[in-house]
Amino acid sequence: MSEVVGKIPLDNPIFRALRQAVFQMDNALFNHNGSAGPGYRPTQYMLVLPYFAALATMVYYIYWSFTKNITEAQAQAYLLRGGVILLVANVLLMLRHALVLPGTLKKLLYLVFTVVVTGVFYAVTAVLLIWLAACFFIIIVGAALFGAAFGGGGSSSRRQTTTYRETTVVDDGSLFGKTLSREDGGNWHDGATEYEETSGGFRRK
Repeated sequence: MSEVVGKIPLDNPIFRALRQAVFQMDNALFNHNGSAGPGYRPTQYMLVLPYFAALATMVYYIYWSFTKNITEAQAQAYLLRGGVILLVANVLLMLRHALVLPGTLKKLLYLVFTVVVTGVFYAVTAVLLIWLAACFFIIIVGAALFGAAFGGGGSSSRRQTTTYRETTVVDDGSLFGKTLSREDGGNWHDGATEYEETSGGFRRK
């Protein structure tokens, strides 16, 4: 059976491939050679609820990390309780698939299959999403700190290379006088000759 699973909100190619794999596994294990009957349809949606639960776990984990309103032990207790509720809810959703299977053993094995797939997928996906979110925030914070440091260093460098220039005009008997200048409090000069400032004016050094 090569039926392609349908799309869901917040879908992505990796998740669709995983749902397709579960669909084919369901068919191979419980409908081998059509043993479950012509009306049996392998599930396309066993991973949907744990997928959204993993996304919610990531959001709550980020919220707890920033607010710190609860302890780590309390957070783990909430996650464990949520995981149990998830397992029960997903088993109930998949129950109709189990009930159409022939024989009590196959029905029970299908429920075990649902619990194992749900638990493993939820745990792995939640940990992966939390890890990716943590890496994202580390990158954002690192980029901000690097930008601040780089910007501060650039400003300091610019301040160090900025020249403070002063000019003055002295009377040397000519019509416009002689213009002297100096940089950063250094010696006065007219471009070729240096002058020193005295109480009576300027004189050539």
